[in-house]
Amino acid sequence: MRRGTKHHPTATLALSLLLGISSIMGPHATALAQQTTEEIGIQAQETNGKDKLMNHTMTLTIGKATFKATLEDNKTCEALAKHLPQEFTMAELNGNEKYKYLDFKLPANAKNPKRIEAGDIMLYGSDCLVVFYESFDTSYAYTRIGKISDTKGLKDALGKGSAKIRFELK
Repeated sequence: MRRGTKHHPTATLALSLLLGISSIMGPHATALAQQTTEEIGIQAQETNGKDKLMNHTMTLTIGKATFKATLEDNKTCEALAKHLPQEFTMAELNGNEKYKYLDFKLPANAKNPKRIEAGDIMLYGSDCLVVFYESFDTSYAYTRIGKISDTKGLKDALGKGSAKIRFELK
């Protein structure tokens, strides 16, 4: 395993078993045991990192107001997380959303949700981040990023024009 990483229980068990086998089978088995243990450790770290990201909420800060959003378990959120924390000035559109065209593209898997709910955080195309503050029916397709759990005060915090929103993982 790499220096400075935590040992995962599965990796520790695998190492014990493989080292026991290597004592019987010789030096080739010892090398295999070390390689396999490192691979198991790396896979455990990657899985734990993804789980850690997806178990976190994203915090949106608008002025003095803070809103918590539950993230989706998808490639879009994983890619967006690499760019956070970040503050965006988001423009107003249609009296129901704030949007920002990003300087980077994100993986998209757009689907028509049929209905947008206040608090939905979506990706339009591959580079347009959208925060909705009103509910309405839609014919457009979006990739879901997350959902603000308590939208009380969201519309007032966003105001009528553009709004600065800080996005960060918590």
